[in-house]
Amino acid sequence: MRMKELIVVSILLALGIQGAGGAEEAVKAKATSAKSTVIHLSHYSGDLHAAVMALKITRVVQKRKAPVVLFLDLEGVRLADKRQPQDLRWGAGEPVSNYYKEVVKGGSKVLVCPHCARAAGLDSKNLRENAKIATEEEIADTIVNADRIMDY
Repeated sequence: MRMKELIVVSILLALGIQGAGGAEEAVKAKATSAKSTVIHLSHYSGDLHAAVMALKITRVVQKRKAPVVLFLDLEGVRLADKRQPQDLRWGAGEPVSNYYKEVVKGGSKVLVCPHCARAAGLDSKNLRENAKIATEEEIADTIVNADRIMDY
């Protein structure tokens, strides 16, 4: 559903104009489920605040039943490296690894930049659960097909 249609539905709902059989709810559900989100993370231990926020926002979007891809590049690829410390925390929060596990449990794909992975010495044997070193084509398709991208 495109922006113009969402605006019309929102106006109709705000005015209290309702169709038969809960059509508005179906339209709203379809609008939410059809949208895809990419959360782009370029940080890890050098900016744990950014890493934690990217993971928390990924969970918030997942709870809306919207598809989410977590795209890791630059230092962010280290989040997908199981050789990295798993007990890092930002502030008084949970370890970053706990947030990562929640994201994986929620069904998000984790795509890792192949160039950044290579620079970090990361290969498929060292990846954490649900992470994949993407091809350039997969990255391009993910970005081109995203309805929205959030950057950390």
